[in-house]
Amino acid sequence: MAALPLERLWARLVPEGDCLVWPGASSGGYGLISCGIIGRRNVYAHRVAYELAVGPIPDGFEVDHLCFNRKCCNPLRLEAVTKLVNAQRRGARVVACPQEHEYTKENTIICLADGARRCRECRRLRDKCRPPRIYPPRPKIERLCLSCGIPFVVGLHQYKYCTAECRNVRNLVTRRLKAHQ
Repeated sequence: MAALPLERLWARLVPEGDCLVWPGASSGGYGLISCGIIGRRNVYAHRVAYELAVGPIPDGFEVDHLCFNRKCCNPLRLEAVTKLVNAQRRGARVVACPQEHEYTKENTIICLADGARRCRECRRLRDKCRPPRIYPPRPKIERLCLSCGIPFVVGLHQYKYCTAECRNVRNLVTRRLKAHQ
C-alpha cells in the first residue's frame, strides 16, 4: 500500500529545533517540491504541508512562517494570513538594512510610493560615491527683443525680451493700450 502524501512529505523533512525543514530544492529560500496531488508541478513545500495538515489556503491569503525560517514545513509554525498582514510582519522582523545599519527614526526614510523603509546612511554613502550630474550645455539661440529690437542670446528665463526693463516697459505699454480701449 502506498504511503499517504502527508506521510511521504513528513518522511523527507529534517528536524531543526522546532522546525521541520525541507532539505530538497529551493526557490528564493523557500522549499520547492514537485507534486502532482495539488494539480501543479512545482509548488512550495510549506504550502503543501499546510494544505495537507490544515486545509486549503483561502483565496487572497498567504502562508506566513511564524518561525521566520523559509524552509520550515511544520504546520504548527505556519499561518494563513492576508498579504497585508504578511508584509507588515515581514517588515517588523527586519531591524537593519542589508548593510546592517539599524533602522532608527533618524536613519529611516519611508518611501511614499510603496511605504517601504530606506536607509539614510546607505543613501548618503551611495550619493557620496556617485559622480555629480553634468548637464549638456544649452544651445545658444539669438533673438530680437520685442521691446527695443536689440539682438540677445536667449537665457534660462529670457524668451522675448533682452532685459527685465524691456519686459516691464512692454508690459506697461500693453496695459496702457488696454486701458484706452
